[in-house]
Amino acid sequence: MSLPKTSQWLSTMKNTQLKNLAFLAGVNTSGLKAALTARVERELFLPRLPATGGRILSVDMGIRNLAFCVVDVYRASKRNANDRAGVIDRLEVVAWRRISLLDGLNKEYENGVE
Repeated sequence: MSLPKTSQWLSTMKNTQLKNLAFLAGVNTSGLKAALTARVERELFLPRLPATGGRILSVDMGIRNLAFCVVDVYRASKRNANDRAGVIDRLEVVAWRRISLLDGLNKEYENGVE
């Protein structure tokens, strides 16, 4: 698998911006700009799911509630030379739930527990 050439927008970033992007992507932030750019680019363009598909867990934490979603990802298998293997065939939501973080606090407050 060949990785794409250095994206022009990555090469125009200042070192501080590039380190911040690397940090947010979970990439090692040390080293010279050229090495950091190569690491960030490699991580950004790597496939994150196995060729056969996988499961994604998404968590959203707010001030008043917490929500999560679990999705199964199914990839299409290559049937002939013109097909693209690994293309997402379908997504299936396995679980989704929103949980109020204040409900328990309100009940404790009403019962006199502080």
